[in-house]
Amino acid sequence: MEPLPNPLLCNVLTTLPDSNPMVGFEVFPNPAHSEFTVRLLAPVQQLVLYSSLGKVCGIIEQPNTQQTFDISHLPRGIYFIQAKKNTEQKTCTIILH
Repeated sequence: MEPLPNPLLCNVLTTLPDSNPMVGFEVFPNPAHSEFTVRLLAPVQQLVLYSSLGKVCGIIEQPNTQQTFDISHLPRGIYFIQAKKNTEQKTCTIILH
């Protein structure tokens, strides 16, 4: 099996290419070790990092076009990064190992 290309353009709860990149974002590296970066393709109001149990692990209000999350304090596992803009929400899975 070949590794997935990096960075990935994320759609709702998938790591498949987004059919509408104007509301999408890229997450890299994925899997991540101590930090990952979100590159927004359009401005959003908020980025939220959730654990697989739904616990909020980090929030960035009015993020920059490229935003880095420090995840070195979090345990290994599956997390979700969600971009919110008005009533739209896009979520991508990120693996911490």
